[in-house]
Amino acid sequence: FSGGFGGMPGFSARTPLEKLMAKAKQVVNEALDVPTVEMALVDSDWLLRITAVEHFGNPPAQTSEWERLLPQMEKLAMDDDSAIRSAADDKLHWFPETEQFLAERLTNETSPDVILELLRDRNVGNELNDRFLELFVPLLSYPDEKVREDALWFVSFNSNRAPMLQFSFGMDVYDRVIASTQAISAKERAAAASALTDIRQLDANRSR
Repeated sequence: FSGGFGGMPGFSARTPLEKLMAKAKQVVNEALDVPTVEMALVDSDWLLRITAVEHFGNPPAQTSEWERLLPQMEKLAMDDDSAIRSAADDKLHWFPETEQFLAERLTNETSPDVILELLRDRNVGNELNDRFLELFVPLLSYPDEKVREDALWFVSFNSNRAPMLQFSFGMDVYDRVIASTQAISAKERAAAASALTDIRQLDANRSR
């Protein structure tokens, strides 16, 4: 605040740097109009693409103008990069006509974090836990090694997440983690070893 109490000097609610950053953000938002975002969505530069995705739909009042870009956003929601997929899914939630598309996305998604983002707006509590595990557990034995590694690291950080985002892993997860400790890939074995430290209480004898 400016001024203060009882003659005591006050402090500014926003520093000069914060004001400059806010102004810069405003300029960027104004520059990223529909035509500009449309071009950036198909650019080969990763940073431009994800910036365009994150600004998609701003301002919301221009919904009708953004709708024609929904096919391109749906394409990005199936991109090889999980960060772009997650950002695209988040924006597509704003448009009711994409509900069926997003529901179908769940059955093909291979990133635990993206699956979680797709579920969080529709499921809470035990429902979220059960639905997430239904989609997550198969990833631990997925044919693609990178998918298995990402799933194992997700298990390893379970206890470090906020309580509402910690999952009740069972023996189906434990058995798959144990199997990965014998994997050919050193990276997968390392991820499995880390995951095991977080769930060893499920079977203390086997995890020794």
